Amino acid sequence: MSARALLRAVEARLRSAAVLNDQPAQPVGRVCAARDDGRPPQNMGQWFYSVHHARAEAGTDGDVVDVVDLYHAVTVTITARKAYAPDDRKGQVLVTAGDVIDRAEALAAPGVVHGNYVDVMNAANALIPGTAEYDAIHGGGVTTNGFVEPLWLLGYGPCEEKPASWVGSRDAAEVLAIAVRFGKARRLQV
Repeated sequence: MSARALLRAVEARLRSAAVLNDQPAQPVGRVCAARDDGRPPQNMGQWFYSVHHARAEAGTDGDVVDVVDLYHAVTVTITARKAYAPDDRKGQVLVTAGDVIDRAEALAAPGVVHGNYVDVMNAANALIPGTAEYDAIHGGGVTTNGFVEPLWLLGYGPCEEKPASWVGSRDAAEVLAIAVRFGKARRLQV
């Protein structure tokens, strides 16, 4: 439940008008979605941001049985089709590795996801039954803690060429991808 809430909150933040403006009022976006493994859907356009769970690690050594202390991590994989200019401008690549790295740097900026408690963590907590944020919307009483620390940027890169199968293609599609890693989102359940 925590991991799924965090994925949905990061996806909502990226799809918001403040970041990608990817149909924020619609239930599904065109350029960003929570995915299982970081791969984009086969029908992706030029760019796609895939939000996926990286891991959850214990924050204590297990000596306290009535507390669960976990640090969650999320990865956002940015995928781009290289694409080429029309025949009259043959040979000019429209998307380069530098363009993909620029997008990773923009995503890594403070306040987008990194350290953003208001837009990301409060949204995640509002999806976890029993938290104060969930109770404020749905009622039912507060019975558990939500996330108490935000996601922090852990790093990004390298930008890699991916096979055509990465985007579900059988042709010689040229694809670039870069992973932007966030972690240390702490949920202390008491």
